[in-house]
Amino acid sequence: MVAGAAGESVLLTHAHRLAPVLQVSAAVAVVALGLVRDLRQRRSARTG
Repeated sequence: MVAGAAGESVLLTHAHRLAPVLQVSAAVAVVALGLVRDLRQRRSARTG
C-alpha cells in the first residue's frame, strides 16, 4: 500500500512533464493509423 502511494505521488509529480510527450506521441499514433488506413483503402481500390 505504501509503495503504491509513493508510486502514485511520483507519477503525479512527473505527470506535468510527461503530459506534452504523451500528447505528441498520441498525435503521432493517430496520424500513423490514419495514414495506414488511407493506404489500405487506396490499395484495395486499385485492386478492386
